[in-house]
Amino acid sequence: MRVHFQHIRSNTCVPQHDGPGGAAEARILAYAGTMISLLLSWLVLSLSVLVVAALLPGMEVRRPLDAVVIAAMLGVVNFLIGWLLFVLIGIVTLGIGFLLAFITRWVVNAIVLLLVSKLTHRLHVRSFGTALLAALLMSLIGSVAEALIRLPAA
Repeated sequence: MRVHFQHIRSNTCVPQHDGPGGAAEARILAYAGTMISLLLSWLVLSLSVLVVAALLPGMEVRRPLDAVVIAAMLGVVNFLIGWLLFVLIGIVTLGIGFLLAFITRWVVNAIVLLLVSKLTHRLHVRSFGTALLAALLMSLIGSVAEALIRLPAA
């Protein structure tokens, strides 16, 4: 029998008993799965940044380990303002941006890539055209890598 604690309104801890495979264990496993998924996505994005920087002449990463920091910055900036840019482009284009969401998301990713390039010395992107091509390649590489990671073991 396992014991875990549940906070109640008086901010005291009340022990609750849970059998094997109970709700507490399920929450812990779900949290661990979410964290592993997040770390894998971060690793995939880091690798795609490195590959695109190696392939594309207008994009430069200072050191290989900088790709990890760049990937984290891309994730944070995309989380904070990526959705706002997506909505603004959708509104400005009178809804066409929402209908063509894949193109809008591509442009937003290029803008976020340029913004991260301006925020850090670890990444240099020459132009918006380079950012568009880099965003496309990073999306392709990331999609293929995540699909390969998520394949069930035979």
